[in-house]
Amino acid sequence: MFIIIGGATGTGKSKVAIELAKNINGEIISADSMQVYKGMDIGTYKITENERKEINHYMIDIIVPEESYSAARFKKEAENIMDTIKAKGKLPIITGGTGLYINAIINGLFEAKEPDERLKARLRQELAEKGLKYLINEVKRLDSEALDGIDLNNPRRILRLLGLVLANRRKISELKNETAKTAYRDKYLLFVLDIHKEKLYERINTRVDEMMKAGLEGEVKSLLDSGIDSNQTSMQAIGYKEIAAYLKSKTGLKEAVEIIKKNTRNYAKRQVTWFKRYKEAIWVDATDKKVYDIVDEIEKEIHAYFKA
Repeated sequence: MFIIIGGATGTGKSKVAIELAKNINGEIISADSMQVYKGMDIGTYKITENERKEINHYMIDIIVPEESYSAARFKKEAENIMDTIKAKGKLPIITGGTGLYINAIINGLFEAKEPDERLKARLRQELAEKGLKYLINEVKRLDSEALDGIDLNNPRRILRLLGLVLANRRKISELKNETAKTAYRDKYLLFVLDIHKEKLYERINTRVDEMMKAGLEGEVKSLLDSGIDSNQTSMQAIGYKEIAAYLKSKTGLKEAVEIIKKNTRNYAKRQVTWFKRYKEAIWVDATDKKVYDIVDEIEKEIHAYFKA
């Protein structure tokens, strides 16, 4: 058994996870694709060292910003950690907003062979010369079921589907079935913290202002001065890429801060959309609620599950 606490940035997932872990003898695994990087603390809104001392946390500060990280690596390392936590008689609590990481645990990882650049180029050329309808018909011919629920007006999705089918010489349904077999084999409860949009956006704006006061500009400058390329994956994180652009005099500071706020709000919107795909999710309204009240609500659901 393990617990997942997901939701958009700014909903208070980390603090809720800490208090929940105290109450249910749990340990926490971060599912945040940017908190894995050392030296990137302010912009990723990491919890403090003191908070980490209260409850064991994993998957934070595990690589340097020059390294790349993947959902596949997260899945392997997080599952090993979950086994270790359970062996100690404790309950694993995964918390974070990187939906792809969480999905890799509960639904498995899509382990298909990626189309090479030559195949991609060929398909793009066919799109330009023969049109989208031709590619759709090709998908139908090879794997008609692959188009179920797909936006047929989205060329990128059609190119992606056809590329996967051709590269693997197998139907998408077959690949998905194999993917499902890689899911972590244990029961779980998925909680999604939700805050009314206007309130969430207010919190996001306030958080960005707090980051700036805490020294985000200096943190980004220090990373760049240490030789880290602004094109590194780590430096594409919201907050870092905008300040890096400002430091290169591509924008003014005030403009950069407003862009960070806007990009964070848009990211939060995408996160909410992502978590809506999970029918099993238990949505918890966290608007204007204290952490202890949210934790109490989650605990009641957990106890009800074990009694059922």
